[in-house]
Amino acid sequence: MQPHPRTRRRLVLPAVSLLIAAALTAIAAPRAMAQVETPPPGARQGDPPVADEPGQSLIIMNDGRRFRGRIKDKDRFELVLEIAGIDTRFKIADVLDVVPLKTFDEYYDELKKSIRPDDYAQRLRFCQWIYSRRRLELAATELEELLDDNPRLEEARELLRVVNAAIELEDKQSEAEREAETGGPEPEPGAQPGGRLSPTMLLSDDDVNLIRVYEIDLDNPPPLLIRRSTIERLLSEHATSDLMPTTPEGKKAYFRRDPVEILTDIFRLQARDLYGEVRVRGEPVSLNKFRLNVHNTWLMNSCATNQCHGGLEAGQFFLFNRQSHTANTVYTNLLILERTKLHGEPMINYDRPERSPLLQLGLPRDRSIYPHPDVDRWQPAFRDQADVKFTRAVDWMRSMYTPRPDYPIVYEPPMVTFDLDHARVEPREIDGQDGSNQPPPTPGEQDKPSR
Repeated sequence: MQPHPRTRRRLVLPAVSLLIAAALTAIAAPRAMAQVETPPPGARQGDPPVADEPGQSLIIMNDGRRFRGRIKDKDRFELVLEIAGIDTRFKIADVLDVVPLKTFDEYYDELKKSIRPDDYAQRLRFCQWIYSRRRLELAATELEELLDDNPRLEEARELLRVVNAAIELEDKQSEAEREAETGGPEPEPGAQPGGRLSPTMLLSDDDVNLIRVYEIDLDNPPPLLIRRSTIERLLSEHATSDLMPTTPEGKKAYFRRDPVEILTDIFRLQARDLYGEVRVRGEPVSLNKFRLNVHNTWLMNSCATNQCHGGLEAGQFFLFNRQSHTANTVYTNLLILERTKLHGEPMINYDRPERSPLLQLGLPRDRSIYPHPDVDRWQPAFRDQADVKFTRAVDWMRSMYTPRPDYPIVYEPPMVTFDLDHARVEPREIDGQDGSNQPPPTPGEQDKPSR
């Protein structure tokens, strides 16, 4: 039965009004700034736009111009703002205001906590806002929960049909794009047509999400989304486990559990077929350390330049350097580091981080266990092991989940022409670098379960 026309209008108008307001704001906004988003329902009057990623701020100039980015440095005279990976300097005298921005996830968490479970009208508006921001899977989950509490809410049921249709359309479009990218004759193994590396060699969004799931610290997790269909599979496929409820009341209550508690059960059951269905709406602490303290600093600036391991002479150790701030590039390079070996030893030594070839290759040759091959224009990334970049890299390695998981991702690291082992430098011991300063494991660390 078709819904009454008035019902349809009540459903569509709030979402449409949000989009119209956002469009008008974009037209009026200065070209220097990305589109200014309309604050979500429930936000205070005058709240700033939504941040693209954590840590962004809105810089409002005296002449009305606005810039969005991450503040890299600030003193009495100057402010340095990172915009799309480029450092831009502003005189403090020209800045009217600096406004910290909230991400969509921060808005979402605050609003969800502020809405009463029995306020179905507000929950529906909340779902409409999520849908207007194209967070389709999250909108579907919220709508499913709303209909579970109020099955007679026809407006929510219609919106869920719209959302599911949009999800299906996006899936088909993504599949078509993948087919277009991989179309044509298969290249010969190891060959790179025209000296270029295919963009399809980057990890997919699903691969990025899966790595995040494996690296989650359950004591300090990022925001998570576990859809109702995933919980239903968990309850059905592991019904005999003592972790799963058996009564109808217990199962209904299980759907309302904190996603972190549900993920804990998934890990305990090692239900790896469900890992990829958990959507991680943020970055685990350890991976954030890799991004900020390793990848976006010395790894890109010293190792992944076009003249080194980011160019056509990179050989068996190639790192992607285009669109280096995207999660697909960051996590692809992480996987390459995880799966690359030097003289049979992994590039990352999680048991003795200071001895990792990845770090030793960045030290001056006379201070390194694995001296970097003598190539033109090479400069060490670290002064010594006391260099703050070196110690932060060690801290990152120690923060990764242990025992180390083997990501179930099929990926062959790219190779070009240059051989990392061309100098055949054998490892050697350097005084004070035998790894004896490795701290003892955290109590209980060795007892952590495998993922």
